[in-house]
Parts: sequence; C-alpha cells; structure tokens
Amino acid sequence: MGVQTVPLGIGQTGYQHPVELVRNLLSGLFNKTGVLHAGDFLVTPTANAQEVSISLGKAHLLGNAASTTQGGYYAWSDAAETKVFGVPSGNPRIDALVLRVVDTQYGSDPNTPKAMWEIVAGTPAGSPAAVLDSTFAPAGVNYRPGAWFRVADVLISPGDGVVPLANITQNYQYVAMPSGDALLERRVLTSNTGTVTFTIPQSYNHLRFIVTGKSTDTSNARSALFLRYNGDSGTNYGYMTYFATDYSGAAAPGRVDQASATRALGGWVMGSSSSPFVPSNHPGHCYIDIPNYSGSTWVKSLNFQSTASGISSTGVMSNGGSVWNNQNAITSISFTTEFGSFTSNSIFEMYGRI
Repeated sequence: MGVQTVPLGIGQTGYQHPVELVRNLLSGLFNKTGVLHAGDFLVTPTANAQEVSISLGKAHLLGNAASTTQGGYYAWSDAAETKVFGVPSGNPRIDALVLRVVDTQYGSDPNTPKAMWEIVAGTPAGSPAAVLDSTFAPAGVNYRPGAWFRVADVLISPGDGVVPLANITQNYQYVAMPSGDALLERRVLTSNTGTVTFTIPQSYNHLRFIVTGKSTDTSNARSALFLRYNGDSGTNYGYMTYFATDYSGAAAPGRVDQASATRALGGWVMGSSSSPFVPSNHPGHCYIDIPNYSGSTWVKSLNFQSTASGISSTGVMSNGGSVWNNQNAITSISFTTEFGSFTSNSIFEMYGRI
C-alpha cells in the first residue's frame, strides 16, 4: 500500500486511512503478543467448581493471518470476568484459556468482529499435554481469523471441584514496551521464604532482577544473595566481588572470589540481628543483570551492584560478577540467602530487556 502515516495530529477534514495502518502502528510499538503490565489478565480460582476469575488488563495480539499488512490488535478489560471449564470425565486434561480477537476481514467466523475469551479443551489422558500452538495457526483445528493469546493453561482433574491454584499455569508473556524494558513479575513475600523461584520466559534477550530484602538470620548483620539456574546444584559456578564496608567513617575494602561454587553470587541483603546497627527497616538492595540469557552459544554470566544498608560496620557496598559454566538457555532461577530465609515483605522484581 506504499508509505503512509497514522493521522494522529493531522487536522485535515476527511483524512482517510486504512485500518491496517493503525494495527501496524501497534505491532511496531509492541513488537510481540503479550500483556502490557504485571498483573494484567491474572487467572485465579474462585470458590465455584471449575471456575476461574480473570483480572482486568491490557494486551497486544499480533495477527495470525498469512498477511504482511495485518499488524496487531489492542485488547483491554476494565473489570474482572469469570469463565467456567467443562467438567472432566475419566482422565484429566489441560485446557487453554485464550484471549481472541476475531477479525472477519481475514476469513469467515460465526462471531462478529470483537475481543472474546475462549476455552479450548485439551485431550483427556493419563498424562495430559497442553494444546499445541500449531493448532491455532492457519489451517489448524483451532484457527480463527484475527489474533490469539494463550493467557493460561488450566489442568482440569476429575474430583477437583474448585480448581486448585497449582493447576493454573499463567503465561507470563509481556510485550516489549517502547522503553525496551518490561516488568515481567513482581513478588512481595507474604511470609518468611527459604527459596524464591522464577520461571523465565524465553522471549527477551536480557534479564534484570531488582531484589530488596532481609534475611531472618539473627546472628549475622548481612547475608549473601545466591542464585541457581535450571536447578543446577553442581560445582559449575564461579564469582568475584569487590566491596567496601563502613567502619565508623573509614571504608574497609575487600574482595571475595570462589571457583567451583555451587551457586552464583548476586549481592547482599541485611540480616535480622538485634544489633542497633541493623535496624529492622534497613534492607539490602541488589541489581542483577543477566545478558543473553536465552541463547545457547555462550556460557552465562551476571553482573551485580549491591548495597546492604546497615549502620557503621554492618553496611556493605559491592560490585561483582558470577559465571555459570553452561551454554543452555536459562529457564528457571532460584534465589536463596546465605543465612536463614528471606523475610516477609522482601521484594523480587523481574524485567525483560530487548
């Protein structure tokens, strides 16, 4: 159709433009299918049998037609909605909860053009599998013209009644925002927790974690923050850090390094000592960057900056890095602390970077 501009700010009366132009503006800004913000379209059980609640939210869906001009669609909801899954019989199955945009410009459909929720039933089996993405492609059995986004997979098991929260697998796929960063997940711990584990989406180039927290340990002023990738507990890690502690105004520099470690170092959090130099409202802050985490060519490394904000000799500021001697894409990350557990109200944020 040749070069064109979206008529934002163009005041000429009667200016005409094709709808594809607006859709291509969206696909150019957001780049991929996914929700826009953490917590959008979050799926949780209700108290009713086989029913889930879907929170309000916003999403961008890339078109699924074999067209170079289709672009993307913006879908949003300003109120929570509920959907009821079919009662299982015999074997369990995994159903897909799908956000659809039906667009009859690209084919016929029983529905008029609109955004809608759809439950696509999986195949019952002793060990059921999720509905394949390929079935939503043109010529697939679940294809409908427009666009689609799998918001969650839900395991429906005989005898469950209310859907267990553990049976809901949320699709944490986020669009690449124009800034280049997207908040993928934010967790504020509601109780003391020994291990905090994230499932890592593979749709970004780089990861950033921001951790603010404390350790439950009462014997040490501060505690190292450690990471493990893909459940690997072998001696496949190494790390090095330079740090400075504050001894009543005279900074004391130091260095920590270890080869053949069983976990990566990501900084320090404060402990829960009763010392007046470890106030209860002083946490540790860790900024952790993991470049090219989803590739399979290079071994994985991270860089971190950390400040554990104690008083006098208890505080520490550090910069460092860790290496995981493995080329595999990182699909999960588990955080632990050197001493004790993470306290309630510790915060973990995961960002995707393009």
